[in-house]
Amino acid sequence: MYNKNVIVKLIKKARELKKEKQLSARAIAKKMKVSKDSVNKWLKMKFEDENQIAKEYKEKRWFKKWVYRKYSKVIEDRVKAIYNEMVEEKKFFINEHTILNNYKELYQNDDKEKLPNIYYIQFLQKKNWLHKKHQKPFRNWLSKYMHYPENTINKLWYFLEWIDFVGPSYLQWDSTPYHFLSRRYIRPDKFWNVDIVWSQTTEETIKKLCSDREHWPVPQVLKIDNDSAFWMLKSWKTKNCIWSFTKRLLSLWVKPIYSVPREPRNNWNVEWQNSIFNQLFRQEILFDSPAHLRTEITRFNTEYQQYSDLVQTKKDDIEKLKIEEVYIDNICEKKWISKEKIISKEYYEGLKKADFLSKKVYILRKVCRVWEKWKSWEYWQIEVLWDKIEIERSHVNSIIICELDVEFDVLKISIEIDWNLVLLKEKKFVIKNI
Repeated sequence: MYNKNVIVKLIKKARELKKEKQLSARAIAKKMKVSKDSVNKWLKMKFEDENQIAKEYKEKRWFKKWVYRKYSKVIEDRVKAIYNEMVEEKKFFINEHTILNNYKELYQNDDKEKLPNIYYIQFLQKKNWLHKKHQKPFRNWLSKYMHYPENTINKLWYFLEWIDFVGPSYLQWDSTPYHFLSRRYIRPDKFWNVDIVWSQTTEETIKKLCSDREHWPVPQVLKIDNDSAFWMLKSWKTKNCIWSFTKRLLSLWVKPIYSVPREPRNNWNVEWQNSIFNQLFRQEILFDSPAHLRTEITRFNTEYQQYSDLVQTKKDDIEKLKIEEVYIDNICEKKWISKEKIISKEYYEGLKKADFLSKKVYILRKVCRVWEKWKSWEYWQIEVLWDKIEIERSHVNSIIICELDVEFDVLKISIEIDWNLVLLKEKKFVIKNI
């Protein structure tokens, strides 16, 4: 809201534009960057002299700029105090949800002041800079341009989880690395948990994935990158052989999705969470001992769980859609084995095709151009399990989704165009090591 002196100058300028250039009210409002209703009101005023305008003009609104009519100054001071207290306590997650939750806990029984809503908290954050620097928005048009199969992945199954390694971190005056395994549920809950692992290996990953499955269901789809722990083989570059980690996932009723190599943005959800973890945890805290590290990681997970409980999730959809939840105990009962045996290395070395509860593996690949140095032609291909497959030239630099059916030994290569999956090629693909 402008003060009276500024408004008098605006009225005088609007009248001059109308008198000299014969502009319409809409044109004057666009030129002066004010509302058309205000210009119409100014042009209908009877007095013309500048001194008379300053004397006769009265502003009817009683509230000032950056002030809400619904809430008082007391609420704003309380929100500032809550924010400063959370900063002093070094809370990991400080946003409108956590601030509003703390306000309700402190002043819920106050009858004099009305409880603010989440939009007013956001308004105060913007006004008083009660927030940290925002991340740059995700440019989803890039994925659409490259035909990233986002719609296909979302429709595979309901329970979707992403995992990735973060690290390593080091203690003061100690060269021992401590790695972190970041796990994030996309559906049904916004579950995110960071665990300490001693090494980035397949055995450590499987142990952590099966450790707390008594409380969280086994994901139907698990999206992972091409880390060595997720595709480890005794002999690398073994053609037409699936990886040991893939076998373990298939035996646990999980369909793996391998992202495009050297394209972190295709695994954007967990990579975004990793950047938050680096900013709030690894770059802010100096660890004195392993016990201090474990204490801080437990506090981080606890605070995020408290924050995620304030955000609305899709957990109610499980009952509406009648989705069956599968836990690690259900798999152990079906296979007649113990939980300790199902995560052991000896069990997975003897796995065969009949032991797989899930039969499909999904692999995302980017169509690359290949040019032969001593030949005058070039071609475009993707690489699946070190088997090179040629693709049409029109799909260069596009993201292709490959569906590998280990039961019928069939490989389907498709591309998503306008949210629909189009089959490009289908071929026989026999896996040698199962």
